[in-house]
Amino acid sequence: MLTTLHECKEKQELYIESKPDILTALLEMAKIQSTKASNRIEGIFTSTS
Repeated sequence: MLTTLHECKEKQELYIESKPDILTALLEMAKIQSTKASNRIEGIFTSTS
């Protein structure tokens, strides 16, 4: 399992180095979606504009 974990970490580092713009965009989308979902759970509704 440790070997597999190490291999995955190496692959992750390659993606970070080769495609930082895509990963940054995905991270931003994930933050927005997480915030919206958390707000909905709390009963907070906002507009998208």
